[in-house]
Amino acid sequence: SSNIKDIKASSHLILPGVGSFKKAMKELNGNKIIPILNDQVLVKKKPILGICLGMQLFATDSNEDGYSEGLN
Repeated sequence: SSNIKDIKASSHLILPGVGSFKKAMKELNGNKIIPILNDQVLVKKKPILGICLGMQLFATDSNEDGYSEGLN
């Protein structure tokens, strides 16, 4: 879900993904999801599972489809 209330209400998070790293990060930035993920995972210690591209997005950066910063 990209709904901030759903993300905050969840006990665990799953970050799925299909596609390119750069496009996925652009989507997360555009939806303003990254600050919410940082708060929920890094501050509140909510468990998160990245599947396929979702796991790759945890990296610092990528050169797939051109350079892009990741979630770090």
